[in-house]
Amino acid sequence: MIKKVQKKTIIGLDDKSEVQYYLTYDNDKTDEGNDKVWVVPHNEDNRHYKDILEWVANGGVIEEAD
Repeated sequence: MIKKVQKKTIIGLDDKSEVQYYLTYDNDKTDEGNDKVWVVPHNEDNRHYKDILEWVANGGVIEEAD
């Protein structure tokens, strides 16, 4: 289950923008016990992006990343 999703728009050197999502699942920890964060591209073929779309359809809210 997804714990949270944050969205960040990144501007490249060529002035093109790209959207990335920072995805955190419940109970998905690093060896040190910290939350594992997945960097997910805005790509409908990506399995993590599909998880995000389903989560939003079920009422999840994407936050803006710092």
